[in-house]
Amino acid sequence: MRWQRLFQDKVGTHWDYNADGRPNGPTFLKPAATHRAFYDALTVRVEPEYASPQVVGWFELEFGSLAADDGEAESG
Repeated sequence: MRWQRLFQDKVGTHWDYNADGRPNGPTFLKPAATHRAFYDALTVRVEPEYASPQVVGWFELEFGSLAADDGEAESG
């Protein structure tokens, strides 16, 4: 989200679309003089390490916990 906000602030909102594929409000392209601030920051960005991520939590489901067992399931 930080990179998106920086892009919007320095480059513009011309790539903002909603789930329907429509522009997400008024779109603006910022002056070219401000674009460099975004692209310079992007070149020194440290990519996240996805190869060996740290586990921060997990979920456990009991067998059948997702089944409709309250009598509201459709009968076939």
